[in-house]
Amino acid sequence: MGDVINFTAEEEEFFEFEVTNIMLEMGMFPNLLGFDFIKEAVFIMLKYNYRRKIGEVYKDIAKNRKTSENSVEKAIRHAVEYSYRIGKLKELEKKFGFKFIESSFCTTNNQFISILFLFLKRRKRIKEKSSFNSII
Repeated sequence: MGDVINFTAEEEEFFEFEVTNIMLEMGMFPNLLGFDFIKEAVFIMLKYNYRRKIGEVYKDIAKNRKTSENSVEKAIRHAVEYSYRIGKLKELEKKFGFKFIESSFCTTNNQFISILFLFLKRRKRIKEKSSFNSII
């Protein structure tokens, strides 16, 4: 399964804040059940440096939330499809400068979680560079 990365409380707070903001930008809101599941999935992927299969992530979330893996997968899919239907994913493609959906279909749950994972890694690098520069 690989090594687990242990984050400091500050890092966990940073990831929580950033993933919530990104998801809100994507048109997802906390009233969607998949909202919290997606945040948890991304954090699991961060902890394992994306060395977990999506099925294992669903299983972890289902166990933590006392629900089924199928319910987790469906809730995440619903949240992703909602964001796709309202057009927010297209706006983010422009903002972040890379394409992650095709006009004829919505991204998969795994692709979506991968995108969030990459956004968070990018934002963490940017934060670390700005913190380093402020010290110099």
